[in-house]
Amino acid sequence: MRRLARRIRDVATARIGSSALILTYHRVAELGTDPQLLAVRPDNFASQLRVLVERYQPVPLGEIAARPERGSAAPIAVTFDDGYADNLFAARLLLEAAHVPATVFVASGCVASGREFWWDELERIILGELPLPANLDVEVEGARFSTAIERTDAPADPSWNVLLPDTSPRHRLYRELSAFLRPLPAAQREAALEQVRVAFGTTAVTRESHRLLTAEEVAVLDASPAVEIGAHSADHDVLALRTRVTQRDSIARDKAALEAICGRRIESFSYPYGGRDDYSGATVRTVNDFGFRLACANTPGIVKAWTNRFRLPRFVVRDWDGDTLAANIERWLGRRP
Repeated sequence: MRRLARRIRDVATARIGSSALILTYHRVAELGTDPQLLAVRPDNFASQLRVLVERYQPVPLGEIAARPERGSAAPIAVTFDDGYADNLFAARLLLEAAHVPATVFVASGCVASGREFWWDELERIILGELPLPANLDVEVEGARFSTAIERTDAPADPSWNVLLPDTSPRHRLYRELSAFLRPLPAAQREAALEQVRVAFGTTAVTRESHRLLTAEEVAVLDASPAVEIGAHSADHDVLALRTRVTQRDSIARDKAALEAICGRRIESFSYPYGGRDDYSGATVRTVNDFGFRLACANTPGIVKAWTNRFRLPRFVVRDWDGDTLAANIERWLGRRP
């Protein structure tokens, strides 16, 4: 009953005033394994862009709430989170060819590190071919993860992702260790990861397939007629779990670093992870204080003229073909019963 009431409310809201959507992407790449479902294959991305051009109004993020609908052509903005290198080498070329604007939110501290994101490193270590230790005991500044591991030398099924049930000890370990690492501050998370590396007998590796943009590549991407760079915090922490001082520092460092790289003012922000519990009222006020014009969350919802510009909702796009994306857009817009 509650779901039906929510659905009726959403449909009613969709029919009041012009509706617009913001789409969230992370990667455009062919990956052997993608447990977080972050990648869209280039052929599917090209198909999705054709749909956006033919059936909707692709608009820059900053104009998303200002463009009225023209018939069924809802305004849609494209965004990318994190700053993977394939945003430049794959996504940019397709965006330019289709004349679709996009905003790429970059975590500059992660870029400067030259390392993979922690979830990608976990995928390499735990879901790959490294033998599992008999147990794993990780402790950093009072936070502890300890578990006995069922022995298996077989790598995990590469088609597995976090939306599926665990069918291997590797899946369970990946899921549990991800939950442990996600809320940690960046320094503690790195210390914990180092303990994981030691337990598995490996070292930090940056794979070409999983690397982030370099500072020089961020500048090249921002110079594209189809792309603008936005901020994503320096360390990609769960900001709601950090003090106001720490939040201000991470946001300020990211903004300053990106403005130095791009040679212009950075006006848009995306909350790391972006769920309702991942940022707070203090985070929103801090982003506003630093002069950003808007900020994106990662909660689903339609953008209206009255939507809070510092809590803009977005819909996550998966590795779909164009027709599947169009069907989902129609559903998100409340055009199907």
